[in-house]
Amino acid sequence: MALAGVQYDIFISYPRENRPWVREFRRRLQEALDQLTPSIEKPRIFFDDNDWGGRIAASLLRQHVTQCCLSLSCYPPTWLLKSSR
Repeated sequence: MALAGVQYDIFISYPRENRPWVREFRRRLQEALDQLTPSIEKPRIFFDDNDWGGRIAASLLRQHVTQCCLSLSCYPPTWLLKSSR
């Protein structure tokens, strides 16, 4: 479903300490999008599940985010509660 010139429809950005919650969110989002999309070409989500670290991570993530139509910042409820203290 991605537009011409981009590799993914959605890029998910998230705090690494909340990876399990965001991984489940991504799974549910993909299922919902797949059900809503009548096309055989389903939306593609970029979700970085690696621990690259350092400059390599920044470079790779920057490269991937420029290949997406939409960037989604995902902050789980626990992260928001912790940040408001």
